[in-house]
Amino acid sequence: MRAPGGARSIWTGIARRAALAAGAALIHAGAGLHRLGRADGDAETVPALPAPDYEPHDRAQLEADLRRGISEDEIVPYYQPILALGTNELVGFESLARWRHPHRGIIDPDIFIPIAEDTGAINDLCFALLRQACGDIRRWPPHLTLSINVSPLQICDSELSLRLLQILYANGLAPGRLIVEITESALIANVAAARRTITSLRNAGIKVALDDFGTGYSSLHHLRELQFDRLKIDRSFTQALGTSAGDTIMRAIVDLGGGLGMPITAEGIETAEQAGTMDQLGCAYGQGFMYGRPMPAADALVHIAQAEQSAPRARAVG
Repeated sequence: MRAPGGARSIWTGIARRAALAAGAALIHAGAGLHRLGRADGDAETVPALPAPDYEPHDRAQLEADLRRGISEDEIVPYYQPILALGTNELVGFESLARWRHPHRGIIDPDIFIPIAEDTGAINDLCFALLRQACGDIRRWPPHLTLSINVSPLQICDSELSLRLLQILYANGLAPGRLIVEITESALIANVAAARRTITSLRNAGIKVALDDFGTGYSSLHHLRELQFDRLKIDRSFTQALGTSAGDTIMRAIVDLGGGLGMPITAEGIETAEQAGTMDQLGCAYGQGFMYGRPMPAADALVHIAQAEQSAPRARAVG
């Protein structure tokens, strides 16, 4: 959506002022990479395999194990809750990949996602995870959405939206229940491909969110032209709340999203104070440890049941 005619210069001014102060707040400038399986927030107590420099033979074995793991569903979706800040109602989950290796234990996504990208297995991994997730979603109330992350490599896949639709329809799920998250770094890497993919997804009825907003250099022109359904603010901004610069930048970003008609999701919410501040600023949705760490499908069902008991009325997800 375009900002109202006279508002263009206002949003440009806001962005420029925010950019001047952003240096101190952008403490995780590389946070946009390899989001499909994001490692933060893992609720498991099993230690993850560290990320050493692998010997060639070990890397080769991991590649072979990964192919097997994808085909045998060793890599499973975990779900982190997303809530409406104004009402604390559950509106959906973000799916995050977890690999339960039969011999190595839990392998960190920061290890196996790059391997999947390097070996051309990233599409197989993404679609395998979505098929598993669709089986889980069928047991959820119909108002809950699923957010998935796609690799920057998948942005260039002209058949991405078709493949996603095929999986959704095969499981009897409406396209509107899926939100595809595209990182700002992936957008900047190939704007033309991102434009084609976003247009195709939205034409298919699938929602699209710009993830890790604020960690890259996307322009207002890109935001207006590409018409995202949501913006997700990187957790570094949430952690900077309570400082003059942090509050100013957050207010500018929320105002920017509001002016462009894009609801804001704040990541990394860990305290009630952060949630309250985000709500007061106008953020629509929140995600973080305060609401729950990534959890397996069975635990997500328990979480949903508890949420339904505390807020049984019908909900509308924006």
